[in-house]
Amino acid sequence: MVDIASLRAEDFERLVGDRFAVAVDGVDGGEFELLAAEPQDTGHERVEAFAVMFLGVGVPTFDQQTVTLSHAAVGRFDLFVVAVAEDERGRRYEAVFTRLVD
Repeated sequence: MVDIASLRAEDFERLVGDRFAVAVDGVDGGEFELLAAEPQDTGHERVEAFAVMFLGVGVPTFDQQTVTLSHAAVGRFDLFVVAVAEDERGRRYEAVFTRLVD
């Protein structure tokens, strides 16, 4: 299992358009398509932040939850995601990473 503290925006930016296998409540099934990975302005030079946006594909819908994601390029990791939108393609989920930098 990958420590998400080691993941950076660049790790996700190169994977936009790729699909991640998803496990919800420990049950494998469905995928998250990575729609975007974007830096976020924190207003603080020692705070780094970025957001990732996924589209749930064949995943049971939920409002917010910790899911387990897997991708060959970044490995397997747990991530807390929140539903932020829904349209004819499906439900979109967002996760925001924030960390202090040295």
